[in-house]
Amino acid sequence: MMGELTPERAKILGALKSGPKTWTQLRIVYFGEARAKSKASTSFNNQLDRMQDRGLIQTVMGGYEITDKGMALIKMESPIEVATIKTRAQLRFEGHCSHMLVDAYNKCTQCGAEVK
Repeated sequence: MMGELTPERAKILGALKSGPKTWTQLRIVYFGEARAKSKASTSFNNQLDRMQDRGLIQTVMGGYEITDKGMALIKMESPIEVATIKTRAQLRFEGHCSHMLVDAYNKCTQCGAEVK
């Protein structure tokens, strides 16, 4: 992934491509179903704030929407990679990386481990 498009940003921007989403909907996308059941939201709220500060998303009545800048950034990435990527919060919660995406050098694009 390109430098400015982190897994966390990709998950949120990818979800917003189809239209505005509520805070709760984005939280589930960001953390995954299992982790989203936890009440902790500080890292998620901080991520939303940083993305707003960078002009990638904006608030709308009832939630958030992607901006033109955010849309341009997410369009540069493979839709399959965006759909399957996991945030660091998801990986920490799961306690491992599933190595879903492997690059041409057999390295996981999520955690960097060599996959055999």
